This record gives sequence, C-alpha cells and structure tokens, in this order.
Amino acid sequence: MLFVADRPSAVSPLPRLSLAPAQNALNSLALLNRPEQLAMRSPGARQMLASLNAQKRHHNRLLFDALGDALMPDEEWSSFPAYVEALAAREPLSLRDQLLRRLAGWVPSRADAREGVLALPQDSGPHATPEQLRRNLQTFVAHRSRRRGVAPLEPALYQEAHMLLGDPQRLHALVVTHLRALWQQCLAAEWQHLLPVLQTLLPVCAQRIAQPAASAVDMLRALTGDDVPDDVSAQLPGAPSLVFVLSGHMLHSARAVRTEHNLWLFFGLPTHPAIFRRSPVGKAELLARLRVLADETSLHVLALLTQHDELSAQEIMSQLGLSQPNASRHLNRLSTAGYVQERRQGGAAKRYRLTPAYLAQTFQALDQYLADRAFAHAPAEPARASLPGVSAELRRLVDLQGRVMHWPSKRKDQLLVLDYLAARFEADKQYTEKEVNTILQQWHLWNDPAFLRRELVDARRLSRTKNGARYWRDLSNLKR
Repeated sequence: MLFVADRPSAVSPLPRLSLAPAQNALNSLALLNRPEQLAMRSPGARQMLASLNAQKRHHNRLLFDALGDALMPDEEWSSFPAYVEALAAREPLSLRDQLLRRLAGWVPSRADAREGVLALPQDSGPHATPEQLRRNLQTFVAHRSRRRGVAPLEPALYQEAHMLLGDPQRLHALVVTHLRALWQQCLAAEWQHLLPVLQTLLPVCAQRIAQPAASAVDMLRALTGDDVPDDVSAQLPGAPSLVFVLSGHMLHSARAVRTEHNLWLFFGLPTHPAIFRRSPVGKAELLARLRVLADETSLHVLALLTQHDELSAQEIMSQLGLSQPNASRHLNRLSTAGYVQERRQGGAAKRYRLTPAYLAQTFQALDQYLADRAFAHAPAEPARASLPGVSAELRRLVDLQGRVMHWPSKRKDQLLVLDYLAARFEADKQYTEKEVNTILQQWHLWNDPAFLRRELVDARRLSRTKNGARYWRDLSNLKR
C-alpha cells in the first residue's frame, strides 16, 4: 500500500475553532516535557509536573519527544478517555505501522493511492520510508533529529524509541498504560476544571478571528497577542484544514501539529485569571460580584467591552459619555471583581478587556449557591429518599439527582465516590462491561464510564474476570 502526502485543494477550507479534547490533552502531555512553554502560573500545570515520577517522566519523553506527535489523532473525539480506549482496541501492529507512517511524514491520499502515485510534503527535506525508519537506527535518529523547533535528544532515548518500534506489543502496552495513568493521575480533574472556562472563552476567540481576509498568522497574533513562532509559521503555507485549539496550559504561545488532513494550531490566551482559579466562590465574594453587576453604568461598560477586543479608558469615557472620575470608579470596581482586565499602555494610561469567564464563573457560583440552599432547606426524609446512599460528606460532590458532578482531586473524596458508585451494583449479580458502563453513565456527569469502571476495579470495589467479560461486586474485598 502506498502512502502519499496530502495535497491542499484549490480552495482551502475555512479555519475552525475547537476544544478538541483528545488533541488538547495530548498537547498538554507533550508540554510537560517543555516546562518553558507551560502556563506555570496555573496550579493545574504545576500539579501535573509534580505528579510525574522519574519513570513517568521518562516514558513521557519517550512517547512525546522521541516519537514526536505521532499519537495525535486526525479526527476529533468526544473525550480523551474515548480516544485512549480506541487505542487500546487497536491491533498493536496496526498502531505501530500508523506511528511509523506519521514519523516518516507520509499521509494517505485515497485517489493518489489508487493510482499508485507517491508524493511527499514539498518543504520537508530528505525523507525515509516507514520501513527504513523501522529497520535502521541511524536512519531513524537522523530523521528525528531534523524536526523543526526541537533540540536533538540524547542517543539512548532515540535507541529506546527505535527498539519500541520493533516490538509492537510492548509499544502498544506502553502507550495505553501511560496515557491512562496520566489521565487518571492528573488530567481528569484538571480537564473538569478547565472545560467550563475554555467553553466560555471560545466565543471570544471566535470574535477575534472573524476577519474573513485574515491570514492564519494574523489570526494567531490576534488570539495570543504575541508573534507567531518561526517553526509554526513555516508550516502554514499550503497546510491542509486549519483547526485552532484553545489550550488552558499555554500562554502567549502557539504550537503546530500536522496530521493527515489537519494542521492543529494549539494556542494560549494572554494571562487569564479564571484559568488559574481553584477555590470555589464563597458567599461573601459572590455577593460582592453581584453588587457590581447591579450598577447600570458598570453594565454599560461590560456591554461596550463585549463589542471590542480592548479599549482605553479614554475611549470608554468618550463612547459612554462618562467623566474621568466616574469611569475610573466603575473600571476599578469591575477590575477588582475580575470582570475586566487592565494593562498599562505606557505611562499612566491603561487599556481594558473583558474577562467573560469571570461572568460565567459568577453565575455558576450563583446556581450552585441556590442549589445548595434548596438542598439545605429540603425536608430531611424526602431528601434521603431521593438521594439513597448519599452521606452528608458526599452531598457536596453530587447534584440533586444524586449524580457525581466531577472527579475529586483528593483520594479520600475519590474513595467516597467509588463506594457510592459501587453501591449501585447488586452484590450477588454479574454484569457485562456494557451493563457496567450503562449504570455508571446514569450516576455521573462527565461522560467517562470507562475511567470510573477501571477505578472501581483498581480500588477493589468491583471484581472482574481476566478478560474483562464479567464484573461483580464482591463485598469481601472491602474487608481489608
């Protein structure tokens, strides 16, 4: 079978914005090897780095430096765990061969493959075939050392990666085990925190690149507020479909990854405080935020900033007919509440931009406060009847329908959740994997039953046969 370079069509498709959960997670894992590109003010990024022991750090370098971005999928997935499960279901030899084709820089074009045509990217320099990369270590090292924007690695790491490519079973096991472990250890909770913030920021990003005649470089500048790295801009001419992916772990930077039919452009926004927030919004802070929104002039300022990427204080005063003291007072209140970010333009002059994630965060906090109050004032017996098995300690982790709202970060809370979920299964009944997933799907909100199923088994809340065909709740496991 011949593999050919993807050739750009005469009319390139319009760029699109996405959160691309699988690609986003892989990009974050790759950045763990390059801390200088991480948003190190983010507690989540720091926790991810701290969670890597020496072995996991080595495996991360092996999979994301020595083998580059060969694991990056070409299609989008609903979640990172769904992508990992698909990898787990792949035949090891099929996965290895796909990685080799990616490493060689060859991608399939159906029409040309049928015609027996072989083509390669025009700007990629000398190429080796997948078979040459597999058979010859020196060819592999020379080929991997030519990557754009990445310093060559130590020979031992290349050699280990090359040995992996010669052992598809071991390669497959390492890929699946490592990605699962890092998702469970650090990425699952981090993604649950980031997702609502990124979803709120995505429409703002769409406004910034809404110019139809803008080039990809101009779009990246508008999104990041910074110059585009040379290794990224070099990949833009003649690129296939462009997908801009908003990352919560990059700041003022961009990174490009080419797959068969897409060029994934990962980017980070200028410093955004909502991404770094970890503590919940308390009652006093919520009331202070709502008081700011109760002012009509403040609302006019927010409405004006939604129409512009950034405005100076003078422009705000002019468009709203405000005096300087009045404008300063309202802008200070909005800035203190987090709804507006300010930056020095030079001297005493300041410019302001909206932080829409703070608005979303405020109303999410209000929703949670009202739900908590409703729960607190509900009659005790009906509450217990509608939420069976929910202890007072667990109530903060479930919604009013008893569904677990997010995977907690503390192991003590995780075990509470696992005990609660295990109680959904009858003690003397066996379940298929599909039946286990169906039950778990009913009792959590982030659509990842496979992750919870594995956690239940690892924590000995559920037992299973060696082939995973049958699951059951063995109460004897809990007597430990």
